[in-house]
Amino acid sequence: MTPQDTAATPGAVLAGRVPTFHFDRLEYFREEKEGYITIRSSTHPETNEVVLNPTANQIIRLCDGSRSVAAVAAAMKGLYPKAPPDVIERDINTMISSLSRMRLIDWDGPDPFHNPHPADLGFGRRGRLASEDDTQAIVDFAARARKSGALPARSPAGSPAAAPAGSPAPAPAWLAFRSPLLSPGGLGELEVRQGLYARLDHYFLMTCPSADDRAGNDAIEGVLSIRSPLPYGSHLAVVRLILLPRGCPAAPAFLRYAADLLPAAAPFSLTGVRLYWERSAALDPDLAALIDGAGFAAERTMRDEMGPGRDLIVLRYSLGGA
Repeated sequence: MTPQDTAATPGAVLAGRVPTFHFDRLEYFREEKEGYITIRSSTHPETNEVVLNPTANQIIRLCDGSRSVAAVAAAMKGLYPKAPPDVIERDINTMISSLSRMRLIDWDGPDPFHNPHPADLGFGRRGRLASEDDTQAIVDFAARARKSGALPARSPAGSPAAAPAGSPAPAPAWLAFRSPLLSPGGLGELEVRQGLYARLDHYFLMTCPSADDRAGNDAIEGVLSIRSPLPYGSHLAVVRLILLPRGCPAAPAFLRYAADLLPAAAPFSLTGVRLYWERSAALDPDLAALIDGAGFAAERTMRDEMGPGRDLIVLRYSLGGA
């Protein structure tokens, strides 16, 4: 099983597309010495200031809506005739990819990076990457999970959660993991929508055909939520939520699908994925076996991280052999 187009969008696909960099979407812009600039995106508020070198500064100014990516590359090759052409093309595609996912670049048509990457998982299930259009469906799915007891119910501000974060699903029908780093009452509409819009939270959906859906869409049967790191910080994403039907034969393929797709979905380069769970909250044995089978390995233990006697166990999945 391999998802469609899991690698970063190839240069051949981008070559004829016309990008437009939006300076009007910058909350902050400052010209530095020697051609460097510092920017902060108003559409990606989770990020701090990003420093672009003189080459990147030249590239975004060429992305003015009048040139294709191929024309931008040709202009840069003219400015840097001694640089290897393939290196120039790769650097341009990488930077345009990141800025596009930060919504600082628009395209002459559909966003080439907004791809659900559908895949057949076998056993009548499909996998795909969620978009903003899936916000309400994800929220409704989480609400059903809470009602069944698979996730803690929402708690009023300042009140303790109904169940400790990271605890196993009390309902035997579900395999559920909720990161202790996820705030109580998470997965509300605003949180999901903002995460999807900023492209920091990636929701991988396991679906199955539903005869009851008049729109012809597949019904969500499982969700895996992973948060990308902020730029110029860690290169490790974090698992926020796993919610899958217990005993689903497609679950292992779903986790592999998400791991294969994550590097293409994330706006910044990744070397791995971390999963945090609190030692005092026993991990469901079936879920632990699924996580272990997916390739997560123990990285370290953070003593008393969640309070006295509450250790945090850190597991890590390495991407691309990192």
